[in-house]
Amino acid sequence: MDKKSLPAGKAAKWPPGVLVTGGLGFLGSHAAMALVREGLHVYLVARSQNGMSARRRLDLLLDWFRLNTEESARLHLLEGDLDHAGFALDANTRDSLAKAVTEILHCASDTSFSERRRPQIEKTNVANLDRLLDFAEAGPCRFFHHISTAFVAGKETGPCPESFRKTEAFTNVYEETKYRAEERLIERCTTRNIPFTIYRPSIVYGHSRTGRTLRFNALYYPMRTLAFFRDVYERDIVEGNGKKAVAMGVTTDGGGRLYMPIRLDAAGGTGLNLIPVDYFTRAFVVLRKHAGDGNGIFHIVNSRQTEVKELVAFANRFFGIDGFRVVPSEDFAESARNGLETLFDRCVETYRPYMKESRTFQDDNARACLNRHRVVCPDLDYRTFSLCMQYAVQTDWGSKLFHAET
Repeated sequence: MDKKSLPAGKAAKWPPGVLVTGGLGFLGSHAAMALVREGLHVYLVARSQNGMSARRRLDLLLDWFRLNTEESARLHLLEGDLDHAGFALDANTRDSLAKAVTEILHCASDTSFSERRRPQIEKTNVANLDRLLDFAEAGPCRFFHHISTAFVAGKETGPCPESFRKTEAFTNVYEETKYRAEERLIERCTTRNIPFTIYRPSIVYGHSRTGRTLRFNALYYPMRTLAFFRDVYERDIVEGNGKKAVAMGVTTDGGGRLYMPIRLDAAGGTGLNLIPVDYFTRAFVVLRKHAGDGNGIFHIVNSRQTEVKELVAFANRFFGIDGFRVVPSEDFAESARNGLETLFDRCVETYRPYMKESRTFQDDNARACLNRHRVVCPDLDYRTFSLCMQYAVQTDWGSKLFHAET
């Protein structure tokens, strides 16, 4: 299951398989486990993180994904670092890996939107791709799979094509660096005649039937902020004198339901494109096997945008509150933001541009293949939303993720 289970030495021959980067992350782990379940050998290059060894991180994921012994035996962990030449692997290990890898699936990515972290984001999303392409060119790699994002479209409006289109304006550094990575990948793979496929998921949330997830950003972050405010002011009313709540205009109806006056400037957009992680995984597996000989770009998206007002209604219902609502921008000209709205707006500022989304994503190429295999994206209805939020609350928004499942 790790390096020790593989033949050692200079002439060691490892079973042919797929090198997966970011295999201990959110989408990378789902893709890696899916490949293992397809019967493939998978090589993961990973490092320690937040004081936890790569080995421990993988063991927790194996339990979370509930892989059996036979499946786990096809998963090989190599403790290395993509930030360094040769992935910081010793020469024998690197040589054996290069000879074994027939495909590369590049999932490693820094998903931060923060401009102050630009150097690290550029290193992870662009420079490390070059390092990986160097590795691909040196060995028998026959195919390069790249997990990108539909939001490489940048500040476009309307339909965004399922192809590479020159773009110069972006909402944040994440979109920009993922675009630059695609540009670099296409240039180098075309020059070196390495077939490639680019997969562009939209916003990914938890499993549509269980709510389970490994990541609690994007859709989850505004909901977590809302739940935090609810708990603070509910506690103030029940256990304190209620002065904090009154100052923010928060009241109770006497039956325990809070009124929290939070207007959201999200009217007029096309809605959010949201997909569950199980749909992403199924779509990736099918597209990898059946989408042709390479050099394709596929949007893994939902054919239906979810309006922000739908999510707001779901949130009011799930968290047992009233007053959270979508309004047009003009509403704030007539009545300035109250204190609670100002706090909420500051907390979700990173995601604000997506609340008035004007982009839609064409998926004719992906849909032609997925329809043949009856892979359809489920809608995000209230039942699925509540399952996802229940899991988020159960795991304390990820801080007790693995402990909560034991």
